Amino acid sequence: MEREDLPALRALGFEDDELKELDLWEPAAGTPAEIAEMYVRRSKKKDSLSALREQVRRMCAHARSEGKKIRRVWFEQRSASKAYVRREEFENATAAIAENGLSKTLYVYKTSRLSRRGMGQVGLLLDNFEEQGARIYVVAENIDSTNSRMILAFLSEQAREQVADLGQFTKLGMDAHKADGKWTGGVTPYGLRAVKGKAA
Repeated sequence: MEREDLPALRALGFEDDELKELDLWEPAAGTPAEIAEMYVRRSKKKDSLSALREQVRRMCAHARSEGKKIRRVWFEQRSASKAYVRREEFENATAAIAENGLSKTLYVYKTSRLSRRGMGQVGLLLDNFEEQGARIYVVAENIDSTNSRMILAFLSEQAREQVADLGQFTKLGMDAHKADGKWTGGVTPYGLRAVKGKAA
């Protein structure tokens, strides 16, 4: 029987031999308390797949140290910063726990992979998980939501502020280009041509 997440794992560039080493080859078996979901997000195409594979390796190592098996690796390529962007794989990962009771742990690598929309969204998610006796574990920052809820909320709010700061700096740069009579980037308008190598 093949794992449902095998196409996603291969899209991440894993070879079959390594998947066997990571215990991601056979479908996970056990009680929900013994099983976990894993969420991996690539926000930009320039994000290295090798870095994402290393995140998976480290999350697998932590799961093994807790005696848990990964039921499914949920992988998607999209930003989490814009409110209108739906993250279907993230929604599926959390629903597997909060709605379907298939497992009791969600592993993410960093808080920013969880959400960049602040403590409001993360707080609701934590409430849903607590109702199911489930938890979120952030591997890089060693945060377990069962005993570090406030830290997780603070870091998620910090991630939201970083997105806001980045947006402000981007707008500032575009305004500066406009003031200098320069094109702000993107697709060159019809009738104009982009001169390669020109300093901004």
